[in-house]
Amino acid sequence: MTSTFTQKNNIIRFVYAETTVAENEILMQALLIDDELYDFYMKCAFTKESIDKMEFEPSNKCITNILNYSKKVSLQVAS
Repeated sequence: MTSTFTQKNNIIRFVYAETTVAENEILMQALLIDDELYDFYMKCAFTKESIDKMEFEPSNKCITNILNYSKKVSLQVAS
């Protein structure tokens, strides 16, 4: 159980390029022989790519709230 958990953590690190060259070699070998681990890697890679493409934008209500708060705070400081 611990081995699978550690391998999956290492795959996530691999997807985010946080592994060493030596770890990369070991993980690539594991991906060649373990179909379940390879499927996990593919899902992680796809998810990371999807997240990287996302654009986030606050709602107009959120922007209005921030601007109103900022005005309120700046008026208090100026007094």
